[in-house]
Amino acid sequence: YRHRENKYLRLVLSKRAGKAKLPSMHLIDLNKEYSADGLSNLLIKAIKNHLDKNGQALVFINRRGYAPTLICQSCNHIAQCSRCDSRMTVYLSKKILLCHHCGSKEQYQKKCIICHSEYIALGHGTQRIEEALKLHFPNVNIKRIDSDSTRVKGSMDLALEAAKSGTSKILVGTQMLSKGHHFSSLSLVAVINADQGLFSTDFRGSERLAQNIIQVAGRAGREKEKGQVIIQTEYPEHPFWDALFKGGYSKYAELALNEREETSWPPFSYLALIRAKSHKKSYAWDFLNTANQIISEIKSNNINIMGPINAPMERKAGKYRGQLLLQSTNRKLLHKCISLFIIKIEEKKCIRRVKWSIDVDPIELF
Repeated sequence: YRHRENKYLRLVLSKRAGKAKLPSMHLIDLNKEYSADGLSNLLIKAIKNHLDKNGQALVFINRRGYAPTLICQSCNHIAQCSRCDSRMTVYLSKKILLCHHCGSKEQYQKKCIICHSEYIALGHGTQRIEEALKLHFPNVNIKRIDSDSTRVKGSMDLALEAAKSGTSKILVGTQMLSKGHHFSSLSLVAVINADQGLFSTDFRGSERLAQNIIQVAGRAGREKEKGQVIIQTEYPEHPFWDALFKGGYSKYAELALNEREETSWPPFSYLALIRAKSHKKSYAWDFLNTANQIISEIKSNNINIMGPINAPMERKAGKYRGQLLLQSTNRKLLHKCISLFIIKIEEKKCIRRVKWSIDVDPIELF
């Protein structure tokens, strides 16, 4: 946007260093291709093809654990965190359920606590993908690199060394593997579960997805052999893919900017997010309603108030959370409104029972 407004000079790297070529990019339509444990038959064939040519494959999935959901086959009961509005992640190897938001742990159970029917693990994480790959490639060295597998001091260095030397032929990992690493033998990057970024609650969801894909695609074919990037999706007709594949990040950015302009989201407006949390929901809402009243009295017509509403995850680590979003096309008016609000809200008793903050230009809206 700054470049379009002639405020930034844009420098373009039109080709890769040395003789390296940009990778080819392909979509696999999961509506047409059979997929077991998150891996389609076409993807398995592609991995085998690259391994046969002495290449290396990276399977990218931005989700830790074995599966994100444990659900009963009979009554559909889902294992939830007792302190958060969140599902417990299954760690089958350790026989535990873990909340990725507050760290709560529970013992893994095979039988439903409600109706005593069988639980099933739904969805895919790095551990499940690793297990599935071991079934398809039992004689291949497979290395999982995520924050769970690299907790021990020095384990990250050892894992990266095995990856860079080519000892590990298949790498499974999260964003930890997508940034700044040079794997000379890596010829194939496969992206699993890419669709979660297409329908995010945050308007920046697709922007982050595009950045992640461009970054992880940059690991493929960094030397003589041309790389290949394969992305599995259930929505191959989504305009996001057409823009990214035909014009790269620049084309996607153009599409995103047009959408933002039509809907008045940043960079075509400015945001300030007022957050509040408390051990009692009523305390958080008392603060937010008071904040709403104060801002309604001092704001100009150029400032929109959205909310107050519950945070997308209302309860986290035992605290109830809510928020109030301010939007304006005039930054000075927005900052003036915030300054006046701070003076007035600090006179109120409701601030004593909550933790509150103001996030100007918030990176995340939850």
